Amino acid sequence: KNTLAEYRRGVLLQRFRGADSALFDQSSIDYIQNHVRRPDHTVLIEKKFTLFIYSHEIQHPDINSNTPYFDVDIPYLIGIDIAGARGAGDNTAIVVTHPYTLQVVAELKSPYIGLFDLMRIVIALAKMIPRGIFCPETNNMGTSLIDFVQETQLEYRFYRDPRTDLTQNITIEDNS
Repeated sequence: KNTLAEYRRGVLLQRFRGADSALFDQSSIDYIQNHVRRPDHTVLIEKKFTLFIYSHEIQHPDINSNTPYFDVDIPYLIGIDIAGARGAGDNTAIVVTHPYTLQVVAELKSPYIGLFDLMRIVIALAKMIPRGIFCPETNNMGTSLIDFVQETQLEYRFYRDPRTDLTQNITIEDNS
């Protein structure tokens, strides 16, 4: 009886109270609603994408930056989940995580980020977070992003899983 459409409608419209056939118990919903974090700062990237930044301990801010919200000595992990199609209901999401506390310190999402906008966002984040390590999803767009980055000075800042590097698995047969 509980279809995916009912689930989405219940979550998006916050219809949790009422019938015995509710998808979630009320205590779980109340807990989630009471623990939502509000961003402490926002930064507009490329005049159209909002980066939400959460407070965290910063010992060495970049005093020359207009956005001193990150510690210049910390190699933050910057996860990039790249949407398959622009505006088709899927979001490209970027999450910046503190590597020592695993606390989410910033996030950005939009269904309208194409490859060139994504590259501009990556460059802006690279400037804001000088030791950040980018960890993109290796789907079709992620592979294109990595190919594009290989032609820049940011290549060393992208994590690559050696298990997904196809060039390492090539075998050459000797027919002699």
